[in-house]
Amino acid sequence: MSKPINNLDRILSDLDMLIKEKGRRPVCEKIVEYAGFLEPYDPKIDHVFELLDKHCGRTYTIKLKQTLKVRLMARGSPVSPEIIGILGTRTAYMIHEVFNPKLPLRLTRNIIDKMAAEYDVGGLKILELRGDLEQFREAIEVAEKYVAVLERLGAFEFSLFAPEYAKSFKYSGEKMSVEKAIVASMPLFYSVGSNVSVFEDAIEAIRRNFDAIYGFSIASGYALMKYINLMQVKYFAWNVLLKLLHFSDRDALQLYQKAKNQDLSLIYDILSKIVAFYYSGSVSKLIYAVTKGITSVESAVKILLSTSYTTSSMVNIVELLDFMLSVLKIYWGKNPEVEAYVFEILNKISSEARPAILRRVLEMEKAREKIIEIVNNYPSTLIYCAINRLIKAYIPYEVSRKISEASKIRLNTKQIEKCMPNWKDFLDTKTIVYLGVQENG
Repeated sequence: MSKPINNLDRILSDLDMLIKEKGRRPVCEKIVEYAGFLEPYDPKIDHVFELLDKHCGRTYTIKLKQTLKVRLMARGSPVSPEIIGILGTRTAYMIHEVFNPKLPLRLTRNIIDKMAAEYDVGGLKILELRGDLEQFREAIEVAEKYVAVLERLGAFEFSLFAPEYAKSFKYSGEKMSVEKAIVASMPLFYSVGSNVSVFEDAIEAIRRNFDAIYGFSIASGYALMKYINLMQVKYFAWNVLLKLLHFSDRDALQLYQKAKNQDLSLIYDILSKIVAFYYSGSVSKLIYAVTKGITSVESAVKILLSTSYTTSSMVNIVELLDFMLSVLKIYWGKNPEVEAYVFEILNKISSEARPAILRRVLEMEKAREKIIEIVNNYPSTLIYCAINRLIKAYIPYEVSRKISEASKIRLNTKQIEKCMPNWKDFLDTKTIVYLGVQENG
């Protein structure tokens, strides 16, 4: 070439002349080659895309995206070249940081605030947050602004946006906090390109992370409430959500009514469905999250009943016993449903946990002590029947007798008989012996 192409800036500044002198193909090849040395979020990338589209054609745009893909993968970036091509480098960088699990919510907010100020985004209406959701107010506020920026840029109107955006969850889904998952998930529900496959890609990436699933559920429930109540929402992937989570017509109607009434319990309806169909993380994590972060006993039990106990460990079973005891201590005599809750959890343990694990748990002194505490202090036909099923099915009589004889912990039969004189009618002989009562006692 008479005028060597030695840097990208020079090519771009003399583009028209170079194309006339050297031809379109060699010049476009060099543009793609040199652009590949730029950082993926360098603003010059936007200009390159624009010029390639105008002067070089789709083939070279695709080549640049392929080059960018390699650079983005090398950086571990969750953003795809398609997102950069659709929305530009600055918006892509914002999305990158939303999916960055190491960036605190406060710093993520700063990045989104700058974009919102530039595009004059403001006047956002936030739903009234109560109960468990109050602690996530900041995350929801950030998510609202994030969505508003993307909407202002027209992201939700691009059919390609949702499928490409959902791919971002693969890079950080297992490390996301509840807060970051709220922010990252919210755009999916407003995008016209969202379908079952898009949501499955996102959930598949977070299925082992209960915190991320919880954040996804909060985002979906919150977005649904805004949509149903006509609050600055043009579109919501309603049918997609129903199909994804196998909601029946009756369930869908109840979900709609809760959304209309801004009943925040709908978030736990969604969460329990996701846990039932997709969650594959540890039971310990689920129990910890439910017992520490969800104050509604009904919602907590619904979620615990929606997961499988087939992989439960001895520690998990003891944790469930602790949970049941705490629920009984708080709600006994106050909530008429508490007996049914404990009954259902005990029956689920009996039905799904591995027999070898259950036997070893029943042989543990601390587990036996917790079971005796439940029988002693919470006389109930339902609870006694569930405990009887557990002990009768999974521990031999001789083992039951030896455990009882070796322990100083005994059932207080006099205390029970004051409230429930016929208590023995609901317990097998083996169970009675296991609880520390002599056969003729």
